[in-house]
Amino acid sequence: MNFEMAAEIFEGQAASVITNDDVAVDRSTYSEGRRGVAGTLVVEKIVGAAAEKGMDLRLCAQLATDVNVRTGSIGVALTSCTVPAAGTPTFSLGEDEMKWASASMASRPQTGEADRRRSYRDSWSARS
Repeated sequence: MNFEMAAEIFEGQAASVITNDDVAVDRSTYSEGRRGVAGTLVVEKIVGAAAEKGMDLRLCAQLATDVNVRTGSIGVALTSCTVPAAGTPTFSLGEDEMKWASASMASRPQTGEADRRRSYRDSWSARS
């Protein structure tokens, strides 16, 4: 169930805040603007705690907006997911590779996709 459906079913007041923490995707052929990924959980946990302490809806919505603005995330994969309808992995990686900046990891390939694959050894040696 997505938020819009839940808000329709809910009989009280509701507020909506769009999260957009994915710093890897600003614009894409397949999306409009950044997506809410891991940072969505950060927003939900902080605002949920505030709501449990009695913060009113308007202030919770403002808090969610403030937290969202200060939250960023980036996707990293060591292996691909397998979408049940497809039955096969979306992509493949070498044993010493990782894929980063691919949002949901199941998204279609983007320009420069090969540039976002790095060897673990290259990643660690670059940090040393």
